[in-house]
Amino acid sequence: MSLESLVSTYGVPLFLGCGIEGESVAIMGGALVHRHVLPFFPVLLAIGSGAWIADTLFFWLGRRFRSHPFVQRQLAGSRIAALLGKVRSQPGRFAASFRFIPGMRILVPLALAQTDISYRRYGAITAVSSAIWALFYILVGHLVGAVLARVLGHIHHIPVIVWGGGMAATLSLLLAVHHLRRSQKRG
Repeated sequence: MSLESLVSTYGVPLFLGCGIEGESVAIMGGALVHRHVLPFFPVLLAIGSGAWIADTLFFWLGRRFRSHPFVQRQLAGSRIAALLGKVRSQPGRFAASFRFIPGMRILVPLALAQTDISYRRYGAITAVSSAIWALFYILVGHLVGAVLARVLGHIHHIPVIVWGGGMAATLSLLLAVHHLRRSQKRG
C-alpha cells in the first residue's frame, strides 16, 4: 500500500476522530504507527490538526453565539460558574491546558470565548497545546501497541486495530454524551 493510500485511508478518520472524540483515536493512531502501518509525522499532523481545529471551532462558536441560550445554559451550572471565574482570571493558562483535562474539551473553549482573549492568542496557544497533546497520545498508543503485540502476538489484520479503536472511540463518545446529559439534569 502506498503512502498516499495509507494517509487517505486512515489519515482523514484520524483527523476527524481527534476532532470529535480525542484520546482513544490518538492512541489508535499511535498503535498504527507502532505497527508501521502509518508513518509517524503524517499521523502527528492529522491528530494534532484535528484536535486544534475542533478546539478553534468550539471557541469560535462560543464567541459567535455567546448570548445564545444554548451557550448560556452550558455555562450556567454552579460548577461551571466557578470554572468560568478561574478561566477569566487566567485565560492563557486554561487555553494551554484544557485539552489535557478529560471532559473539558467543549466547555473550556466556550468559557474562554466569554473572556477577552483574542482569536490570535487563543489559536497560537492551542496550536502548541494540540501538538504536544497529539505527540503524547501517539507515544501512549505506540506503547499500547507494543504491549498488545507482546500479549496477543502480532495482529496481522489492521482492520482489527481500526475497528477496535473505532469501537472504543464510539463508546467514549456515548459515555461523554451520557455524562453531559446527567450533569445537565443535575445542574
